[in-house]
Amino acid sequence: MTNRRPYLPHPRHVVTAILVAHDGGRWLPTTLQAVKMQRRPVQRFVAVDTGSRDDTRQLLEESVGAASVLSAPRTVGFGDAVHQAVAAFAGVPGWAASQTDAGSPVEWLWLLHDDSAPDPAALDAMLALADEMPSAAVIGPKIVDWERPGVLREVGFTVDRGGHRQTGLEPDELDHGQHDGDRDVFAVSSAGMLIRRDLWDLLGGFDRNFPLLRDDLDFCWRAHLAGERVVVCTRAVVRHARAATSGYRRVSCTPPGARRSVSLRRLDRQAALFAWLANCSRSSFPLVAVRLALAALLRALAFVAAKSVDRAVSELAAAAAVFGRPGRLLAARRQRRPFRRVPYSEVRALLAPRGSRLRQVIDQWTAASAPDDRRRSLRRLLTNPGVLLAVGLLAVTLAAERTVLTTQLWGGALLPAPAGAGDLWQRYVESWHATGYGSAAPAPPYLAVLAFLGSLLVGNARFAVAILLLGAAPLAGLVAYRSSRWAFTSPRLRVTAGALYGLAPVVTGAVSTGRLGVAVAAIVLPALLVQLARALVPEQLLAVPAGVRHGRRPASVRHAWAAGLLLAVLTAFDPAGYLLTAALLVIALVIALVRRQVGEAARCVLIAGIPALLLVPWTGWLWSHPALFVTGLGQVAQALQDSNLHPVDLVLAHPGGPGSPPYWLMAGVAAAALFGLFRSRTALLGWLLAAVGVAGGLVVTRVHVVPVAEPGGSAVAGWPGAATAFVAAGLALAAAGGLAGLRGWLRRSSFGLRHPATLLLAAAVLATPLVAAGTWIARGTGHLLRTGSADILPIFVTDPTTVHGQPRTVILRPAGNSVRYTVLRDRSPELGDADLPPSPAQVAAVGSAVGDLASGLGGPAADALARTGVRFVLIPASAQRLDQTIAAAGGLLRRGTVGGWQVWEITPGGARLAITDGTAWQPVTAGGVGWNAAPVMVSSGSPSRLLVLAEAASPRWRAVLGSPGSTVPLAPVNYQGWQAFRLPATGGEVRVYRVPDRRSTWLTVELAATAIVIFIALPGAPRRRATAAPAATPSEARVPVGAAP
Repeated sequence: MTNRRPYLPHPRHVVTAILVAHDGGRWLPTTLQAVKMQRRPVQRFVAVDTGSRDDTRQLLEESVGAASVLSAPRTVGFGDAVHQAVAAFAGVPGWAASQTDAGSPVEWLWLLHDDSAPDPAALDAMLALADEMPSAAVIGPKIVDWERPGVLREVGFTVDRGGHRQTGLEPDELDHGQHDGDRDVFAVSSAGMLIRRDLWDLLGGFDRNFPLLRDDLDFCWRAHLAGERVVVCTRAVVRHARAATSGYRRVSCTPPGARRSVSLRRLDRQAALFAWLANCSRSSFPLVAVRLALAALLRALAFVAAKSVDRAVSELAAAAAVFGRPGRLLAARRQRRPFRRVPYSEVRALLAPRGSRLRQVIDQWTAASAPDDRRRSLRRLLTNPGVLLAVGLLAVTLAAERTVLTTQLWGGALLPAPAGAGDLWQRYVESWHATGYGSAAPAPPYLAVLAFLGSLLVGNARFAVAILLLGAAPLAGLVAYRSSRWAFTSPRLRVTAGALYGLAPVVTGAVSTGRLGVAVAAIVLPALLVQLARALVPEQLLAVPAGVRHGRRPASVRHAWAAGLLLAVLTAFDPAGYLLTAALLVIALVIALVRRQVGEAARCVLIAGIPALLLVPWTGWLWSHPALFVTGLGQVAQALQDSNLHPVDLVLAHPGGPGSPPYWLMAGVAAAALFGLFRSRTALLGWLLAAVGVAGGLVVTRVHVVPVAEPGGSAVAGWPGAATAFVAAGLALAAAGGLAGLRGWLRRSSFGLRHPATLLLAAAVLATPLVAAGTWIARGTGHLLRTGSADILPIFVTDPTTVHGQPRTVILRPAGNSVRYTVLRDRSPELGDADLPPSPAQVAAVGSAVGDLASGLGGPAADALARTGVRFVLIPASAQRLDQTIAAAGGLLRRGTVGGWQVWEITPGGARLAITDGTAWQPVTAGGVGWNAAPVMVSSGSPSRLLVLAEAASPRWRAVLGSPGSTVPLAPVNYQGWQAFRLPATGGEVRVYRVPDRRSTWLTVELAATAIVIFIALPGAPRRRATAAPAATPSEARVPVGAAP
């Protein structure tokens, strides 16, 4: 018999298939089978195994024979493997081409990956296109997904100005033939790429500077510059698993100049930068280099901001690898120079247009926010239980606070906020504060938080205060609902817990008494507790297994940093919250040490230490004034506390004081919480919180301290706001834990007394928020919280054009048999003033003079007040007895009644500066204090004279004699606790000012530390996780493939 060759379509084409395999045993059987099933067989087949550690080598040898399988080191990339195959395939068995009517033989290289399976008609279609377009030198197929062949991956591609691959496809776009049609493209994928052999030899094949990625882009770019065509054949389809970029296997190849393999991301970015710089035109090279370098830096910064540090490192390392080796880059450009046969403008037309990446992002966002999607999102939002809870609490809040719905709030413990956020920022950064007495104490950090929120609200600080105080109930309830995800999967239980906490007596009481600090602490507390739980609580005590959608994720250091950040915010608004949280941390620390969990113990220390770092320098000042842990921040008055608070009130989360609901309101919740101890492990954590809160509340209500803003004043007890917030959170958690799974528990048990008792208890819990809402609406916010202007000083008292010398004003208020007083400067008290303590010596001097004035010693008392810088005295118009006493004593001049206040003026009045020689006292009414203020003109006189400043003595106060540029410092003197300076006999121009302390340095440290903590605490960018790759079946693992007979 005669051996005949079967009919071979497109006979003049000689095709050598080159397959590169690297740990591809799971895809290789399918790929080999696909090559075997080609309608137009290949003439030659050669495979290169790059050090595979699975059964890849065995599969190849059994399929094509050992002679057709080459070996390469594991670190060899795709391009080097193809070069090795091209150099060696001459000895591989195959068919020879012959002269035909269609023309002379044409030799092709068909490149295949081990995870790319061509359809049976793929090669036939590409060769048919080669006959139709003889000028096509590089032909690529349509690439579809390996697992989902109906999903498009590439139909040719291009590159944008940043080197990013642009396919022109939407994510997971389905193939409906919308991109079909053979056409010229900028580049095609190396998976299934068909290359004419003469072009391969002309260009030298794939550049060895591209070990794995972007080698196809670079080769097609060079082909265009050489005047050849790159065409995509959409009739040819190749399934591609993209094993390396999808994370199915690790990359082992080593880039040029590297000693070991690097990350795939760095390989991709390095290749993208190199491709642009090696192939761009000579004239545009400098601009492209600068643009890509700046873009790499900006991308790295953006990745750092998104907490993708590994991506930032890869971006910078890729840029350093390219720009740090200019010799390799210039050599690549020299190699390309002989083959540049067409103007670069023709190639530029195939590049992605400017802004294509931005338009792609916008298109994706627009597609995601289509009208149907927006309607579905809106429907989900409106039916979300948390949103419904917040709306319900907001409605209750609006009804209860109907008389104070404004942004200008004051009263109770709350002083009016300044109009602008800039005023709060200035007050926070100042090292010395111009309060009534003046204070060098560090400003409380909550001013910075309010200033930041006010800045976000178009600079309106009052609006920020109103949102936090008046919106405390819905905000606290919503935060509690969101935070309870780690404990309960049932939305009903989470809504119950959120409603109980949002309408707890401590929240409504804080609103009624203007306790902004307690209100914010109640809002922050649930988020703090959930971060503590994620960082510290053993998983055995949790009701929900770790890793579920609404449950607790495994503990990480990030949760500890987040807990520390929230604890710092809590401490800034209510210092007592730090001590209560510290008690929880001590308990967790002991448990961690007993369990020998060093990581948990370290996280306890970290959480406790973060607030001390973020609140400097206020931290040291806070611990030196422990009374703040009892009284809290804001105005302190005995009338705002409940002196008869019983321990039972604390157990029922009742803080007492005006504006609080009935003490029995939470009785049903407490009973349900006790019931939960027998049913839920979550209730244990709830009662731990409650126990810590009750213990802290007992300390706060039993200890009497002197407010820091009133040295020498009467001792008062504290208001257990933060403590009862802990109790409320614990009771809500324990009660919700007792209700969890209640229906199933009752069904499993036989009917008895427990059934009606349990149902009655559950009804009491569910009714508690309703009763609390009704009580709050009926009572309202009470009489303490007020709206409108809180200005006390008449305009003529604060007008600098008529009142000279920057004097002070004393406001007297009769309080039974005593008189309370307040010292002001040129404005009424504002937020933060009550938290800045004065000098005890100043308070003693003013207090003694006020006592004498109220006792009828008008003349001496007026002189003493004048020496402290006081010029005006205000008393309520209703205080007739005190008014008559002052009038009878003399020494003061009545100026009339303004706004319900009797105004008295001391004659001669006091001023901030005065000159004395020990006997005479002369107020200085011309000039002021400050380097930019008008100087004080001092006449000649006795060398024993002193210039007395009515401020507490401090080495920060300075005085100089002379004009700017030629000044002489004056010697400082402590004059009866006031700052003074010795005046020379010659007199002259004197400037008094204060030099700043190190607060700016501390604030810089605080800002840097806050930024670092926020960066660590925030969740990072989501990482794309690769799905498991399909495993090859035994039947697929043995596919006989070889040269066609």
